[in-house]
Amino acid sequence: MVGRREPDSPAEHPVSIQGLLLLQVDLEGHSDWLRRVPSQPTAVECRIALAERLTKTALDYSFLRVYWAGDGGMYSRHTRDIANSDIVVDLAKSIYQEFYKWRQSTPRADGLGLRVSAHRAHTVHVTEDPSYWTSDDLNVFAKYERLIGISGTIAVTDALRKQLSEIHQRLPRGFEARSPNRLRSRCTDTVHILHRGK
Repeated sequence: MVGRREPDSPAEHPVSIQGLLLLQVDLEGHSDWLRRVPSQPTAVECRIALAERLTKTALDYSFLRVYWAGDGGMYSRHTRDIANSDIVVDLAKSIYQEFYKWRQSTPRADGLGLRVSAHRAHTVHVTEDPSYWTSDDLNVFAKYERLIGISGTIAVTDALRKQLSEIHQRLPRGFEARSPNRLRSRCTDTVHILHRGK
């Protein structure tokens, strides 16, 4: 039948993947910025430009876009080797560089910030279409992004930090691990701030 999903489609046959790296970005101050932008078409064009710029950067690190929802999104990469977890921190730093370039060329964007958070999910049940992906890790990480991320920093969950090399585990001066209220799962009990933005 045309337009209907066939019974043996990928959405009905998920594959379990362990060690999926997840990176979330969220544009902070987006609602206020929308009120200041000269027109809604300009705002749409600017958001598309940001999404395309960040997605290209993510692809350079072999991360695929899971979703983009206007003012933020999520990217993922499968890694079997623990040493490869460092790549998510490198990507996060590049994401900030691209965000700052975008902000400089965007009308009235000086008040915008960016939250970047990363996690290494234990198991995610994936399909060809990311909108069907499921796991407790993925759900908690996506749902509580605002509690995990801090504007201008790279926040990583304890599950990811344990998989990073020693150099990537160091916390910047003045930052310590924190336990956001309402987060009580094995993936996000503790959040570590690894990098201050510009």
